[in-house]
Amino acid sequence: MIIENENGYPIAKHNILVFFPNIMQRGGIENIILNYVKNVDRSIFHYDVLQCGNAKGAYDDILESYGASLIYLNADLSFFRLVDYLKKLRKKNSYHIIDFHADNYATKAIIASFLAGYKIRISYSHNTSLPGPKIKTHFKNALTTLFTNVHIADSKEAGEWLFHYGKFAVIQPSINAALFGFDIGNRSNIRDKYNIPIDGKLIGCIGHLLDSHKFQSFLIDVFSVLSKRSEKYYLMLIGDGRDRYFLEEKCRNYKLMDKVIFTGTVEQTAPYLSAFDVFALTSHHEGLPISIIEAVANGLNCVISDRVPKADGLERYLASHSHSEKMDIWADEIERQIAQRKFAMPSEIMDFEYDNLHSAKKMETIYKHKLEIKRGKSHDSI
Repeated sequence: MIIENENGYPIAKHNILVFFPNIMQRGGIENIILNYVKNVDRSIFHYDVLQCGNAKGAYDDILESYGASLIYLNADLSFFRLVDYLKKLRKKNSYHIIDFHADNYATKAIIASFLAGYKIRISYSHNTSLPGPKIKTHFKNALTTLFTNVHIADSKEAGEWLFHYGKFAVIQPSINAALFGFDIGNRSNIRDKYNIPIDGKLIGCIGHLLDSHKFQSFLIDVFSVLSKRSEKYYLMLIGDGRDRYFLEEKCRNYKLMDKVIFTGTVEQTAPYLSAFDVFALTSHHEGLPISIIEAVANGLNCVISDRVPKADGLERYLASHSHSEKMDIWADEIERQIAQRKFAMPSEIMDFEYDNLHSAKKMETIYKHKLEIKRGKSHDSI
C-alpha cells in the first residue's frame, strides 16, 4: 500500500479499491478510471486498482505514477476464497470504498465484497445491453443493484438498463479537451502515413473489433454502398480484437481492402481524429461512448446507430439511424455529415462539462457525501 510516493503526494485519508474485470487495455472505461485516479483530490483519496488477470495492463505505469498501487487477481478463485481474499485486502489496506467498473460482469465479486465487509460499494454502468439470455441478464442486474449501495451510469439509458430497481446518478464520460482539438499537421501526417489523398473522404471508427458489440460489419456494408458512388471514400477502423480476421475477410469479399484501413491498436487516437471527415459508430449497444465526445471535440459530426445514447448538449452533432433502415439512407447521412465537417472545437464541450476535471469533481463530491466528509450524517442513497 503506497502511503506517500516519491512525488510527495500527501497521505490520503480514504482508500478506494477499483475493481476491473479484465486486464486494462486502451478503452473508454479504462480512460474513465485513469481520469479519476489522476484528477480526484489525492490529498483526500488514494486509489488502488485490482485487475483480473496477471498480465501487464496498458495503463499500469501511468496509474503507478499517480500513486495508485496495482493488484492482480486470479479470476478463477472460488466464491468463498474470493470473499476471504477481499476481506484480507480490506483489512490490510483499510479500504473505505470499492468501485466496480464492470457492468454486471462482476456479480460474484460484488456479493463477495458485501460479505467481506466493504461498507461503500459503488457500481458503474457503462452499457445498455450485454450478450446472453435476457432472464440471466435481468437476474445479474438485480443482484448488482441489490448488493451495491451507490449506483452511477454514463447515461440515463445505461442507468435504466443496469439499475432498473434502484436510483442512480449520471456522470457522463469526459476527456482532456485540450488534446482533441483539430490539428492540420496531424491531418496531413496521418493521411500521408496511410496514403489517403488530400481530397479523399475518410470515415473513421474507433473501438474494439468485436462485431457482437461494435457491429463494424454493418459499417463495412454501408461503406460498400459509398464506394460505388465515388472512389474518394476511405474507411479507417482503429482498434483490434478477435473479429479482425472476420472483418478483413468481409472487406476482401467486397474487394475493398485498398479502401479500408485496419490500424490495429494505437497509443493516441487524437491525431487520427483530425484526419477523419466524419465519425461513425454502428454499435448494437453502448453506455455513452467516450469516442463520440472526442470526435465532436475535434469538430467531427457523428453518424451513429439508434442504440447509442446521445450525449447531452451535443445532439446537433449526432445523426442516428436504425440498423433496419436501408444502406442507402445510412450512406446519404454520411455524405451529409461529411459536408458539415468543422475545424474548431464546439463550445458545448466545455459548456456541458465534458472536460475531465468536471467529471472527477462530481465523483469526488459523491465520495465525500457517502463518507460524510462535507456534511453531517446522511442516509441518502444514490
